[in-house]
Amino acid sequence: MPETKTDEQRLVDYWTKPVVEKNRFEHMMERPRLTDDDKTVKEMKNGICELIFKGEPLYREEFHVAVAFGFLLTEESYIAFYKKGWHETATHFGYGGMGPRRCDHCKNS
Repeated sequence: MPETKTDEQRLVDYWTKPVVEKNRFEHMMERPRLTDDDKTVKEMKNGICELIFKGEPLYREEFHVAVAFGFLLTEESYIAFYKKGWHETATHFGYGGMGPRRCDHCKNS
């Protein structure tokens, strides 16, 4: 039977490139989820906002909380959003795709 991968693992595979030794999704998989039961709503919201501000990717559950509270504005699915609305290069990573919605760093490069 083939191995079933989580959406997070699929995004690790998608963003793995020869120029990036360890992508941000691999780093994400090493941190605890902010949606764990021991967090208050305020701690969870603050943590998610801080990750978005830093340009870090979110776990699937955190992504849905971010969309529900209006921290991320999208109608895309989790996988589609992180393939189109987020990017990583050898020098930086962040929200904003590589297309028309480019990040400020990419626009100024």
